[in-house]
Amino acid sequence: EHEGSGVAVVLTDRDGGEKRMFVGEGHAGERWSCVVGEQDDVEVGADGWATFRTLGGRLSVYLPEKTAGALENDRQLHRIAREIAEDTEEMRA
Repeated sequence: EHEGSGVAVVLTDRDGGEKRMFVGEGHAGERWSCVVGEQDDVEVGADGWATFRTLGGRLSVYLPEKTAGALENDRQLHRIAREIAEDTEEMRA
């Protein structure tokens, strides 16, 4: 009902994989961006279905591209924080 609304979340505690989900025919042809999880963008089919992916033991969150753009600054901050955490972990090892 609301312009730019929608979210797809894929979570696994084991191996990575993919999940085919129905997001609605109103989203047909849209590109959805992974805002958490570093996965490739997904295109919603004409039937309103799309396949969303995640890595093992990870969380992936997808939003319609036009909405995800508003979160770009948050995505950059998330990447920086993750890189700092990884660097700190490597230094401890």
